[in-house]
Amino acid sequence: MKKQIYLSMSVAALVVAAEAIAVLSPVRASQSGGAPTIASLAIPERTKAILQRSCRDCHSNETTWPWYSRIQPIAMLIQHDVSIGRQHLDFSSWGRHPARPIASHNELEEICDVVSKGSMPPGRYLLMHSSARLTTEEVKTICDFADSLR
Repeated sequence: MKKQIYLSMSVAALVVAAEAIAVLSPVRASQSGGAPTIASLAIPERTKAILQRSCRDCHSNETTWPWYSRIQPIAMLIQHDVSIGRQHLDFSSWGRHPARPIASHNELEEICDVVSKGSMPPGRYLLMHSSARLTTEEVKTICDFADSLR
């Protein structure tokens, strides 16, 4: 009997804690007015399609938030990953500044480097988004694009 009471209290405490975390979670960033989309960038169509499929969710303001992104603590992990992704590379900032129409030299170098090493898209993202996996040909397409802008 005591075990059932403790179990019930534990479950109730977990539910309350999860709801408290949900209330305190940061608001998700989404497409901001006037921000370029990957589709609007002046880049080759093949490259654009790869970036939209494999990179958009974490590296632009066009994130598609899956249903499980509303469940704590998964929601905080996903929000963190998207925020970090946008800090490193944000396609939605490309073309906003006339002095920097597409990307910096460092961004272009890093794009090719991380996809060539297989560190992007990250493994934990690929667990739920297997279609984002890059083929050898797609990595070459991305690197050729990055090289063409340097």
